[in-house]
Amino acid sequence: MSELCLKVLDADMKTLAAERGEDEVNLVFSQEYKEGDRIVLETAEKESYVWLQFDDALGRALVYLTGNVTYHIPFGEKRINLSPKAFWGRKHLISVRTAKDFEIAAYRNLAFNVCDQHGIENLYPHAQANVETRGESVFAAQNAIDGVTVNDCHGEWPYESWGINQ
Repeated sequence: MSELCLKVLDADMKTLAAERGEDEVNLVFSQEYKEGDRIVLETAEKESYVWLQFDDALGRALVYLTGNVTYHIPFGEKRINLSPKAFWGRKHLISVRTAKDFEIAAYRNLAFNVCDQHGIENLYPHAQANVETRGESVFAAQNAIDGVTVNDCHGEWPYESWGINQ
């Protein structure tokens, strides 16, 4: 059994919503996100595999945790590499579930992670680069592992890319 807690915090670190449980937690956040809001995943286990979903429009990924995780809700330029449905509206489903041994051992893309974010800690797989062109999200390293493979254009989602000048 693994104790898990999901929270939505505002810019002042005030808790807007929280759910706690063992092995599986679902948090429905029924408000519009505001700039500075963040999702925090707290875990009693310092190393564990979980199925994690920060937003139902992004989907979920099997990720490896090495501690608590903070995901900053993106606004403005920081969200153009994400589906326009992500983090939008007044109802959001955030979820986490401890992965079963057979899920961890199954054949899968080990680099896939829709939950990655620039600067995120304790969450793997994680992509980073020594250069992300002009710091723009359409060139963020996380675009290499988010599972979006549309390549017949260039720019905002679903045409985000990764790399430098190529």
